[in-house]
Amino acid sequence: MTGAPHVGMDVRMWHNTGIGRYIRALVRELPALGVRLTVWGPPEILAEPALAGTSRRRLAAPLHSLAEQVALALDVPRSGVDLFHAPHLNMPLLGGFPRVATLHDLIPLHHPDTLSRAGRLYFQMMALGLVPRLARRILANSEWTRNDLVAHGVSADRVVAIPLGVDEEFFSPPGPERVRATLDRLGIGAPYILYAGQRKPYKNLDTLLEAFARLVGRIEGTGERPLLVLLGRTDPDGPVRQLASRLGISRLVVEPGYLPDEAEVRALFAGARGFAFPSRCEGFGLPPLEAMASGVPVVCATGTGLSEAVGPEALQIDPDDVLEWSQALEQVLFNSDFRHRLISAGRRRAELFRWSDTARRTLDVYTQAL
Repeated sequence: MTGAPHVGMDVRMWHNTGIGRYIRALVRELPALGVRLTVWGPPEILAEPALAGTSRRRLAAPLHSLAEQVALALDVPRSGVDLFHAPHLNMPLLGGFPRVATLHDLIPLHHPDTLSRAGRLYFQMMALGLVPRLARRILANSEWTRNDLVAHGVSADRVVAIPLGVDEEFFSPPGPERVRATLDRLGIGAPYILYAGQRKPYKNLDTLLEAFARLVGRIEGTGERPLLVLLGRTDPDGPVRQLASRLGISRLVVEPGYLPDEAEVRALFAGARGFAFPSRCEGFGLPPLEAMASGVPVVCATGTGLSEAVGPEALQIDPDDVLEWSQALEQVLFNSDFRHRLISAGRRRAELFRWSDTARRTLDVYTQAL
């Protein structure tokens, strides 16, 4: 075909913290490359101002449902799109139109406790069966994820690794007044280590809490005690809060919950002394790069997609080494020379990941798939 394609996209996960950021970035960047977009979603999402320049079609069916399959099979051919891009697992399976799908990771296969037994069976059927069979191309967000898919039997010539990007706003952190106002509202009045993400077991918050407790015990009586701030949806009676209580650090662990205001999120990043991300498995690892762009030193676990994202510019530690984690947290909290070296290196690293590059490479894949 000549010219940029007309692409359809399911945007029902618009408000998801991870996949939603990916969808929002593609919707923002692809039109600048000449791509015409038609999007499917419920009315409340289709009303988002950022979607005003797209052709919008109603899809209120639940995710991962028979209803979504029937609705898309009927409506996608009527829409006139050249290709449909499923930005997450639940790609439409019916209909003869060309498809591209993004598979962000195979974490449920490595950490089965992430999903119920039925959920794992569905995931495996889609990620390793139907999606690879029907999609003309599969996008992975790192070479690690691509290699993982290939190791699980997906044809290597169908999978393309395209890294994610960092939102431009993270490169211009809010000023001290906005940061202070956000911290005051959230009741954060001491230096803090920040974590941002889910509370699932593979995120390995046990190591982070135990390391922080060791640090607090080691510096007791030497000055102001730091805080550990865990950003993301909370469970007041969940295992994270229970472990903090057993370790005696409940008062030092702050959980602001989910913050819908992106400006407040960026302020919380910008105000941190350090960012900790001990996850055992990540398809890519965007939060540490957002911290790097914000001028915050990053300590993260070794391996999986994380190492590929942060490179040597972050301090990478074995996810099981509590003592080393504790020592690293102390370094980023109290060693200013060490912090500044990581900050400078981290900013350079984050500059390598731009959503405009992700969109350009995604358009290349659309062209290959047609």
